[in-house]
Amino acid sequence: SSGLVPNLRHSFLLGDAELWNEVVREGARAELGMGDFGEIIDAQTSEAIRAYVISEANSGRDQSFYEKIADDAQQ
Repeated sequence: SSGLVPNLRHSFLLGDAELWNEVVREGARAELGMGDFGEIIDAQTSEAIRAYVISEANSGRDQSFYEKIADDAQQ
């Protein structure tokens, strides 16, 4: 993450599916700028996103990997 958007790979929310859904689907962090996606993301999709973020967190990829992807996308 560039610092403008939180890097979810390091979020404590990953360890708790219920808390993840409260934030992603129910807007528990709306006052901090996190949207409420409950109308467009169902529980199964939310869990799939959480699983993906967990897999990325465990991938061993560092910041330089993601910076390279961003640089390549801009070219």
